Amino acid sequence: MQQTYGLRGHPSVAILDANGEVAARYFGPETAEKLREDLTAVLSP
Repeated sequence: MQQTYGLRGHPSVAILDANGEVAARYFGPETAEKLREDLTAVLSP
């Protein structure tokens, strides 16, 4: 996953779109609000 999605360290999170492309990437802790915002953007039609 490090090479494929550019993740490094812990925690690392990658949000992928329907095409498997990285839509958002976080290194370290992130707020629930920011995660929800980015997930909503990816899941919206």
